[in-house]
Amino acid sequence: MPLPVPSATALVDSAIDLFSVMVFDQPIKIQESAFAQIAASLGEPLLTRNAGRKAAVTKNVTIAVSKALNGLNNRLSRRIGQSDRVKTLLLDILKVRLLRASLA
Repeated sequence: MPLPVPSATALVDSAIDLFSVMVFDQPIKIQESAFAQIAASLGEPLLTRNAGRKAAVTKNVTIAVSKALNGLNNRLSRRIGQSDRVKTLLLDILKVRLLRASLA
């Protein structure tokens, strides 16, 4: 029988699931704020000093955004198309992730 995941890991997994389900159901301003905070956190200088933390944050952000976009596709929601800023922030987040992955 497999061991349960540590509580901290379970908490992060649950937060990712909740984010991915709820983010595109929020008002546009909330979406913009959420993605702006994510983009800012990926650019934090503290992440460059701690490779393990940088990898964990980058991976968790990638999973959360991927799940959110996949859920958006499944629900056929049009809310992402209502804000150019949300689109721009998503592209910035994905570019940062792809750029860092190619440099690693």
